[in-house]
Amino acid sequence: MAIKNQKRRRKYKFFQWFFLIGSFCFFVWNSAAQTVQAAGGNAKIHFLTLPENTTAILLECNGRFGMVDSGEDSDYPDGSDPNYPQNPGISMIEGWEDDVISYLYSVGVNTENFEFYIGTHAHSDHIGTADEVIREFQPERVYLQEYSDQYISSPIQYMDNQYIYDRAVAAAREVGAELIQDFSTEDLSGIHSPVFTLGNDMTVEIMNYGFSHMMISNANDMSLGVKVSANGKTAFLAGDINNTLGAENTLAGQLGHVDLLCMGHHGYYGSNTPGYMDALSPDLLILPGNVQAVSTVGTRSTYTILKELSQNGVPMYATALYEPYMDAIVISMDEALSDNVPAEINVPAWFQEKREIINYRKGFPEKMTGWSERYDKKKAYFSDSSCAVRSEWITVNDKKYYADENGWIQMEGWFLQDGHWYYADRKSGEILTGWIYVDDSWFYMEKDGAMLPGGWHQIDGNYYYMYFHGALATDTWIGDFYVDESGVWRPEYAPKHWVNDNGSWWYRHDDGSYPVSEWELIDGSWYYFDAAGWMQTGWLNQNNSWYYLSESGAMLSNGWYWIDGSCYYMYGSGQMAANTWIEKSYVNASGIWIPNYSIGQWMQSGSLWWYLYDAGGFPKAQWEIIGGDWYYFDESGWVQTGWKFIGDAWYYLNESGAMLSKGWHWIDGSCYYMDASGKMMTDTWIDGSYVNSSGVWIP
Repeated sequence: MAIKNQKRRRKYKFFQWFFLIGSFCFFVWNSAAQTVQAAGGNAKIHFLTLPENTTAILLECNGRFGMVDSGEDSDYPDGSDPNYPQNPGISMIEGWEDDVISYLYSVGVNTENFEFYIGTHAHSDHIGTADEVIREFQPERVYLQEYSDQYISSPIQYMDNQYIYDRAVAAAREVGAELIQDFSTEDLSGIHSPVFTLGNDMTVEIMNYGFSHMMISNANDMSLGVKVSANGKTAFLAGDINNTLGAENTLAGQLGHVDLLCMGHHGYYGSNTPGYMDALSPDLLILPGNVQAVSTVGTRSTYTILKELSQNGVPMYATALYEPYMDAIVISMDEALSDNVPAEINVPAWFQEKREIINYRKGFPEKMTGWSERYDKKKAYFSDSSCAVRSEWITVNDKKYYADENGWIQMEGWFLQDGHWYYADRKSGEILTGWIYVDDSWFYMEKDGAMLPGGWHQIDGNYYYMYFHGALATDTWIGDFYVDESGVWRPEYAPKHWVNDNGSWWYRHDDGSYPVSEWELIDGSWYYFDAAGWMQTGWLNQNNSWYYLSESGAMLSNGWYWIDGSCYYMYGSGQMAANTWIEKSYVNASGIWIPNYSIGQWMQSGSLWWYLYDAGGFPKAQWEIIGGDWYYFDESGWVQTGWKFIGDAWYYLNESGAMLSKGWHWIDGSCYYMDASGKMMTDTWIDGSYVNSSGVWIP
């Protein structure tokens, strides 16, 4: 089993009012094939109100419970197990296993009264939490058709299907639940019967089973449906059933009219087809999710059908939209199909493909004036209409807002509209005016909210400069004008410049100050100013080093210069060279170049050689590089030849005294290898050739 990527867990919630959670969808099915008369209003269907598109449905009857899907969870394969790769499309959001389990506990579910778990199909937004729910409440039976990625024709549809399926199966076996993966109608009392009761008064029928393991496009094609009957009412929970293989055509004939329909696949194209919806002709619709997926494709699209049904008095509740107000929409299977949705709640339903936000109240579009906020804090404004204002400026209580082309209020900070930049507060959506501080910069927004563009602007009597992107310039020069730390132009400040005072020069800083007893780099050259601030020229001694400042005051550096008839060399730092050699030119202790000064040369005394330095003296007991070769001189200064043990190694100096360096060398009939330092190598291998402890190559 792959190691799970476990996201942050949230505490269990018990009827919290404004708690933003993840994405669940809920599906309810009903079949005309079976109708069971219950003894009273003791049968309920709970559609958990989790944001986004995910499904979790709890069935309740006479204190007994069963579940149909339970929504997205937080874990997913991390790719370390080759059986569970990180395929494209895997949901990596924070799931809602804790919220689902919390809700089940809040309504009294426990290990003694939880009879079954039905997983419609192997998609994580339906059974991602199956393993957690099964382990927590230990149902007697788990209904889950066999799944394998091998049944899916396109690898892009694998996602984490195998992972969540295998975990659900493992959990069922772990708690000792009866795992039912195929169905038989020969014995309706048997364990494999698709028809069974809950709490005696609710009949549950699993439909659209019998998947033949043929190749399919994705797991939705093998989704189960669940018909629920009680008190003469029927509901159908459609999972992600579609009509790709004709499933909805078949179900239309099997089901006929249902009282309650939980729509298929969150409203996506391919599900909830016209013939199917006409045949079922529901009196109440539950859409598992937030309506964003509702299709507008076709002459009678899902959107069109919803509109028709609404006009015919059929309410529609989209589960995710009620998350801020309740943990579940609970429908009683009574004569009125009673629900727990307060009549005063208005919710904004965004039909994304239509770019339209409609206000729903008690299941129907309804006019309103005012704000409406979705579970994810998106806001819309309605002005005596059931459709939100869109692509318009709005003023409410003297505050300005902008509704985008969908109808959502801009709440993302910066946005460009009508050629101007505006900034919307990220919490309220209010268009900000005046000074605002964003991303470490100040901006000024005019009375209408438009950002001041780049350039000079007068604001409240002060002048400010904005860069091309609108940010305020601070503590800097804009041409010859200085703006301070607050961005205010300071006319008393002038650019740095030289000042001549009766033939003497000093340097004025931006703020009017000037350098004193210090070096200063000005326009790429160094200058020195005395204790009174006057620029110096000529020779200058600083810390026992000499420098020369030209008539302009600029320090001479990095080269030879003729000064008062003598030639001097200045290092890169400006320091004068003294008593040293500059390549083959000698400067004396006063720094003056001495032409024709002798350079080093070899000297012979009898058969011995020594080396005379340019300035006199000679090397003793040391290495010296001369003419590109290394030589060794003994304590008397004589150059050495032949084998010499120096330091901790042997070296060979030829007849001239030059050290043999890197490479193979024949010496007195034997071959030796010297490294780059001239050191003889011993007892080692050199490119496949061995030299012994004496350094001799052994063929």
